[in-house]
Amino acid sequence: MVTPAEAKRNQLLATIESVAVPKGYHPASILIHSEHESGRFEKIIGWNNFWGIKVPKKREWKGIVVPVITHEVFTNNFHFVKFLNKKLPDIIEVRYNERVEMVPNIDKPEEKRARKVRTWTVKLTDSFCDWPREKAALEWYMDLIERLYPNAYDNRNNPPEFFKGLVNGTRKWATDPNYADKLIALYESVKDKEEPGANA
Repeated sequence: MVTPAEAKRNQLLATIESVAVPKGYHPASILIHSEHESGRFEKIIGWNNFWGIKVPKKREWKGIVVPVITHEVFTNNFHFVKFLNKKLPDIIEVRYNERVEMVPNIDKPEEKRARKVRTWTVKLTDSFCDWPREKAALEWYMDLIERLYPNAYDNRNNPPEFFKGLVNGTRKWATDPNYADKLIALYESVKDKEEPGANA
């Protein structure tokens, strides 16, 4: 029996294949990104926001707005303070964590050195877009990728490189420093048995 989440996934995949694949996208690039952001299609924002797209700051938005409690993660104190000052009225909680990890020594790569890693996790209420139809949501998503994430757009037919492109440019899709790795791990876990387009 197909669950509601599986039905939504299958429906989105059909839309991706009809709308995005003709424009050069590998279906897994969008589907895996959707799966990660939507909690495997169980936590979709509104009707069709599969990617956690927020209401744009510099572009007029006349569509549906959905308030959602979300989290942002920072490893840079400057960016954390800047975000804090901008979003202060919407912030619910801030958690600080400090850990030590071993990394290669710059002068002697074969040796390891200890590095302190600090993270700030901010819980807040933010405003997200929504669309009544999947096709409209997907078209907005693809336009966003093309305009603001050129490294991802240029690699839209190569899922792992597409995922890296979401965070290695001027704009970053998420503040989680392990974001691309998580997407790639999810892609690797399913590509051999159920990768979209694998049997095409």
